[in-house]
Amino acid sequence: MKLIVIVMSLLLFACSSTKWEPIGSPEWTYQEADSQCEFDAFKRFPVRNEVAQRTVYETITKRCKKSDECGKAETYEEKVPATESYVLDVNKDSRYQEYSKCMKHKGWQEKRYYFWE
Repeated sequence: MKLIVIVMSLLLFACSSTKWEPIGSPEWTYQEADSQCEFDAFKRFPVRNEVAQRTVYETITKRCKKSDECGKAETYEEKVPATESYVLDVNKDSRYQEYSKCMKHKGWQEKRYYFWE
């Protein structure tokens, strides 16, 4: 059941796109609003990359020792934790929220369209 919900959610978001639409008759054109809001958002929330880490589990194959009980097999698999590092822009979400708020203030709203619309 959980798998069905996950698959349906992925399909729902994978089959959609967003578009900025005017609210009434905005004073700003889309290009003007987009440029100004992007500039303001980056000024307020600049790119700030930080190194983040997460633990992943890797499967490794080990040779059996005499003391191990492997039966007839010469090897066995074991999951071991490994640390992965990656770069993360910690301001990305805040910057997007600022951009969206600015665009709305300038008379534009983001609308999601689904493939069946």
